[in-house]
Amino acid sequence: MRALSLVALQFLFFTSLCQEVTKDQVIESLEALRKDIRTYNPGLDIYNPNFDARYDEILAGLDKDSFSPIEHFRLVSELCTASNEGHFAMGNWKDTPHKGFVGETYNYLPLTVEVLNNSIYIWNDYSNENLLSKGDKIIAINGQSSQEILDQLMRYIHSDGNIVGYVHRSISAGLNWMYYLYIDTPSSFEITYQSIDSGENKKVTIGALKRSEILSNYEKRASKQSTDQSKESISDVYEFEVTDNYALLKLKTFNRQKLEKYEIKSTKFYQEIFEKIQSSDVSTLIIDLRNNNGGKKEFSNDIVPYILKTDNGHPYLRKSLSWHGKEKTFKFPKKNKISFQGQVIGIVNAGTYSSAGSLARFLKEYANAIFVGQETATRYEGFSAGSKQYVDVLHSDVSIGIPRYLSIFPKSEKQTTNDRGLIPDHVIEYQFNDLVDEQDLEMEFVLSELIK
Repeated sequence: MRALSLVALQFLFFTSLCQEVTKDQVIESLEALRKDIRTYNPGLDIYNPNFDARYDEILAGLDKDSFSPIEHFRLVSELCTASNEGHFAMGNWKDTPHKGFVGETYNYLPLTVEVLNNSIYIWNDYSNENLLSKGDKIIAINGQSSQEILDQLMRYIHSDGNIVGYVHRSISAGLNWMYYLYIDTPSSFEITYQSIDSGENKKVTIGALKRSEILSNYEKRASKQSTDQSKESISDVYEFEVTDNYALLKLKTFNRQKLEKYEIKSTKFYQEIFEKIQSSDVSTLIIDLRNNNGGKKEFSNDIVPYILKTDNGHPYLRKSLSWHGKEKTFKFPKKNKISFQGQVIGIVNAGTYSSAGSLARFLKEYANAIFVGQETATRYEGFSAGSKQYVDVLHSDVSIGIPRYLSIFPKSEKQTTNDRGLIPDHVIEYQFNDLVDEQDLEMEFVLSELIK
């Protein structure tokens, strides 16, 4: 009897979390979140003066009397995206909209994809049907074109400004679960696609699967693929080499935990690296920041003395403005005696984010670096990041992290865009086969066109 009561209580708790949210409750939750974003994001009015107008548009679109927890979460996501800032944290895998993935109650899209040049390509098919091939180009899913899918997801995936590459990279990493949360929850998917083998347009219907079923199919098919996973090492943080013609420094992450694990401190690290560069007498330094999603800002700040060409004319390195209005100015450093005076080449892509994006900016502004690759993921003129203020969304169990420190840079004459990342001097565009063949087109370009 007691066991039955416990089961009944658990059922009531579960159903209470899954209950529909009334329109009035949705409005109440969005209004509270709007106030929280206004309170804690100090860059809001600078980078999105139209935030309140977007909020009004979202409310005007509430066209029914009640909403499911997932529909409620979509609206919350849309409001966060309207703030024009990338450093939000959107819930977790244990809250009601998300826990169905790991809790085996959601059946969702059993595919992984690559978004490239505004198109969606199959990367792996983990459906039971297993009829799609790597490189098949998706034309439509359940009658909705791939362009319509990308456009719809743009409403819900937060990013800095108008940096589309970052959003497409996010979709590449999670279209299967994003489709469920932000588009539809069907039991099957009619995929219209262009075959990579024949070039013909075809259709196939695949069933939605639970997470365990997708993982099972992955494991069954992994034997046909390379499953070698090298153990983590310091090379996951950085790599450095010197050749006859150039020095190459790959900065892969500024993640605090990894830096502490290998006891890497920025000042000592850069001192040792640039001593080696000076002793090598190379005239070109390549700094590769691709897929570095940032972390400790010291690793962007502390390289500046070692890449400066001149000490003159810089009012400050950066400023930080907190959510409660406290401003901190980082003084511009003096040039180190071993500062590199040769040609600097930066390599970046849509995974160059946050403090790694700041470092890229410093290379462009103060080392006259030439850049190769794709637009970076962080706004060139400044962005909100740092620690987050977590707030609970009313009438849900979702917690949202709002960035509460604004990084401000001096006005630039080298790039005068608004709401864009660093734009490379030489933009490199990949085709799908380049990804399959693991081509490094940026490095190929650097070595063939820029290294003298």
